[in-house]
Amino acid sequence: MKSHQIHPHEPAKSHNGLGVVFSRQGRVDDAIAQFREAIRANPKYAAAYNNLAENLVKQGKLEEALSYCGTSLTEEPSATVYNKLGLVLMRLGRTDEAAEQFRKAIAMNPGYTEARNNLAAMH
Repeated sequence: MKSHQIHPHEPAKSHNGLGVVFSRQGRVDDAIAQFREAIRANPKYAAAYNNLAENLVKQGKLEEALSYCGTSLTEEPSATVYNKLGLVLMRLGRTDEAAEQFRKAIAMNPGYTEARNNLAAMH
């Protein structure tokens, strides 16, 4: 499947969609390449930054993932990304910063159980 077949008039969405498919198939390197293409096509595409960060975490590239989580939040703040950022920070041993991100996720979405559980697990 070619990326242009998914969203023929929106290259960033096409690359992002194909990246998601590759990620679900466990083809992390291919997924990362597609997310990078999506970002090249649209540097403000928050979903591609978020997906890239998620796949970089799978490769253990936590510092790089941290950067892309931050860019995703700059483009489009979301509780999901604050939670993901908290998880990355926690894995890096930066617990105070992680707790702050979980709190931000909860502030945006008070019913976000995963963020609440992540924060509670830290205590």
